Amino acid sequence: VDGGSGVQVSYNSAALVNGSAVQCVPTATGGSGGFGCTLAAFAWRGTAGATARSLGDDASVVVPVGFELPFSGSNFSEVTISSNGLVGFGAQSSPASFTNVRIPSSSSPNGFVAPWWDDLDPGSGGSVRTETVGVAPNRRFVVTWLDVPIFGGAAGNGLSFQVVLDESGAVTFRYLDVSVGNALFDRGKSATVGIEDVDAGSGVQVSYNSAALVNGSAVQCVPTATGGSVSTTSGVPTT
Repeated sequence: VDGGSGVQVSYNSAALVNGSAVQCVPTATGGSGGFGCTLAAFAWRGTAGATARSLGDDASVVVPVGFELPFSGSNFSEVTISSNGLVGFGAQSSPASFTNVRIPSSSSPNGFVAPWWDDLDPGSGGSVRTETVGVAPNRRFVVTWLDVPIFGGAAGNGLSFQVVLDESGAVTFRYLDVSVGNALFDRGKSATVGIEDVDAGSGVQVSYNSAALVNGSAVQCVPTATGGSVSTTSGVPTT
């Protein structure tokens, strides 16, 4: 009522589909420096020009971005990539944690984007690749988990997803293959998807231990002063 806050589901965007619904409920998430998330067009970035990162089970690696990436009120020139489906910013405690939790949470890690935080194992199959593309001020840093199996899963039967970190601060999650043939893990059933600030005080949870993700889908989160949390069910945005 004071015009100081709100939640934007979409604006001038062809994001709505037949037979869909959006429900908005009061939430304590979001806040200053938060993100608003909506469905986005799926456009998978191939990995032919990307650099393979050596990651085993429950491992992480610090990688330069190639430009200053805005996140949570600061700029970062490097990120920490975890084998378990998340990308961290700043000093990281337990960046390779395989135990996913709800967002936000005071437990480590904090300050991350998570396209698929779960117990994954690129050491037994698949690969994790990074690439910086574009020119200023529209550069993007792309991290791809390609055919990466869950821990204990079979090589050659993995998950393929990527996160795109835009120079503008936007974050896009893309999902090429969300199934390993196990209902306990397929479609994000045991994963956390979302964004958490570096101070762990706020975040946007797209989904948590929910079979909400589908092949050929994408979710884009853009910085907003209002935040809010949006989840997906069968590719349709709901709160």
